[in-house]
Amino acid sequence: MTPKQNTPSVRRQRFKDMRKRKIERSEKIHRSFETLTQKSNCTYKEEELWEIIQTLRWQVIRLFMHFAKETRLSVEDKVEKLTTLEAEELRHFKTHDEELYDHIVNNLPRGLMPAIENYMDRAAFNSKMYKGEVKNRFNAIKDMHKSLDKAESLVQKEIARLNKKVESIK
Repeated sequence: MTPKQNTPSVRRQRFKDMRKRKIERSEKIHRSFETLTQKSNCTYKEEELWEIIQTLRWQVIRLFMHFAKETRLSVEDKVEKLTTLEAEELRHFKTHDEELYDHIVNNLPRGLMPAIENYMDRAAFNSKMYKGEVKNRFNAIKDMHKSLDKAESLVQKEIARLNKKVESIK
């Protein structure tokens, strides 16, 4: 390999390309797990699904520990990153499953909530993933709103048409 092929900028671009491919592959694999819950395809026990979640979470934790070791993160930085990840997770529940979020929050010791909310706000502000989720949810709601507007318009036209028929019958 010539020195030109292994320059810092080449290695940087290689990392970006590999990161993108690996993340896309990981997302595809994770989406493929969702088909396991389709009753028409599979029969499963609930605990089997949770075993999958547990396995995947442990794999992520091992990956975190590997990255933390390779980048030589301090203990404080590890705690900060883990806490931020947990806060992002809690923020996700708040957005997508309010019942679960409320249950978690209501069962926490009262003194913890201000600190957790602070981390959640920081996590939401700094998280590309969370921002992407919010944008996707916003766009879905916006599309739903457009559909409701169209439906309302159709209903009003139909009401107007029926009112004319009723008037003509009288």
